[in-house]
Amino acid sequence: MVFSKGVTNGIKEEISRILPMQISEYFSKYLGMPIVHGRSKQQIFNYIREKIWKKLKGWKEKNLSFAGRGTLIKAVAQAIPTYLMSCFLIPKGVCEQLEKMICNFWWGSTTDQRKMHWLKWSKVCNQKRNGGLGFRDLRAFNEALLAKQGWRLITKPTSLVAQVLKAKYFPNESFLNAKHKQVMSYTWRSIMQASWVIKRGSYWSIGDGEDINIWEDNWMQQKSATYKGRPKPNNLNLIKVKELMDSNYNEWNTDIINQVFLPYEAQMILNIPIIDKTQPDMLTWDCTQDGQYSVKSGYHAIMEWGNLPNASPSNNSQHIWNVLWKLKVPPKHSHLLWRVLHNALPVKNNLFKRGVRCDPLCPRCSNSMETIHHVFLDCEWAKQTWFASALTLNLGQNQLTDFYDWINYMINNTNKECIEKITAIMYGIWYARNVLVFQGKNLPPQEISSTALNQLQEYQTHGLEQHIQDPQVRRNGCSNDISWSPPPRGTLKINVDAHLSSDGHWSTGLVLRRSDGSTVGVATTNRILKTQTRQLNRNTKSDKTEHL
Repeated sequence: MVFSKGVTNGIKEEISRILPMQISEYFSKYLGMPIVHGRSKQQIFNYIREKIWKKLKGWKEKNLSFAGRGTLIKAVAQAIPTYLMSCFLIPKGVCEQLEKMICNFWWGSTTDQRKMHWLKWSKVCNQKRNGGLGFRDLRAFNEALLAKQGWRLITKPTSLVAQVLKAKYFPNESFLNAKHKQVMSYTWRSIMQASWVIKRGSYWSIGDGEDINIWEDNWMQQKSATYKGRPKPNNLNLIKVKELMDSNYNEWNTDIINQVFLPYEAQMILNIPIIDKTQPDMLTWDCTQDGQYSVKSGYHAIMEWGNLPNASPSNNSQHIWNVLWKLKVPPKHSHLLWRVLHNALPVKNNLFKRGVRCDPLCPRCSNSMETIHHVFLDCEWAKQTWFASALTLNLGQNQLTDFYDWINYMINNTNKECIEKITAIMYGIWYARNVLVFQGKNLPPQEISSTALNQLQEYQTHGLEQHIQDPQVRRNGCSNDISWSPPPRGTLKINVDAHLSSDGHWSTGLVLRRSDGSTVGVATTNRILKTQTRQLNRNTKSDKTEHL
């Protein structure tokens, strides 16, 4: 047990004897949570920043695509602080440092080299349907988690934690009307600071009217979002909504309502039906169909209330993003198109505008500025690539001068399969452009278009997503019931797989396991296997091997 400074030694010893539990002067963590002491909260929560930093340093971002980095960020970096955020409000400074580290990792920056950030992080954190990638805004997510704790205090008042907190901090009022006190634990202070989320996004469904404060609670369900309730007049003693009902609670008391409220307010109240007066009043969350608060709905509500840039795009823009993320293409293809639509590619004209010393002309034709529109649509080499593909697109007749307008036209006038092929060819064009710039090789248009579509077909035929979603592929492909069979006890088993792609590249993978399934060694290569074989031999000197 840890006691506050105001508790005398006699009381400490008496409580310790009754429970019985040992007295401790200080300990830093309990159940993985820091015991918050002192005023420097940023210093206390620095350990979470160091923990995420170690994870980010261990990943080789150079070997990952943008899609791969995004998966790691969502699954690991942004998931680590979730447990902590559910109980404490993380200081803004710590949240900003965490987002800065994650942002640097996303754009490929390291401690030795800083990469250019092509888009504001707030835009990247928007929902996918709004043009972002769905990364979490840590501050908003923190408040959404804490609001969930407040919701539990309201909807489960008989729980032990609700009874303890109510007895200590708001014995004579509701949670939503609780007042800040001079002395509060940091956990309670954190929950209190997130209570605004519930106040803004919920309303009271009227039952018996005994729990709803007329002047402080949100209960006029049909009022507009901009309406603000009036403060309680000094000459009125009306407090609870039940006092606005008639004596038998069957209907509203129109005389009192018309006397107390303005005409439009009175009409709002009279339009609210009194359905079941035997049930208690119930708080309803306005952002879900069942009226129950969820962290997901709370987070999205906070983001929308924040009025972030591009948070409410046009219907046409939303349609483009919805189509993009439903395409059955490799994630690196969809992420490239996302970057193109945001003008977030390092084409030379963009680099030149940002102060990078370079020739802004197209490195292939040198006839025009290398813009995104020129790279993918306007360059003669790109036009040949599109025409040589199975789509046989003739861009010589293209009247659109902006890539966004062109892709919007294609989405609205072609089918999904055509857009999938377009993203594959775009990836091939960008790959060929980088090969030309960094290796000096000029790849033929026919090769790029055919390779791009072949890779797309291979992904859609044999990709994991297709196996999961397409029953026809599952029936025609390998059975999901195939499992690894262990070797006899005391022996080892090597499983080998190899792949030969259409462009002549090949690779192999090996895994060496014992009879209990534990791994002895693994190896992957696209060269001769001598190095990997020597490594496996070193791991198996003392074990018998099974010849396969």
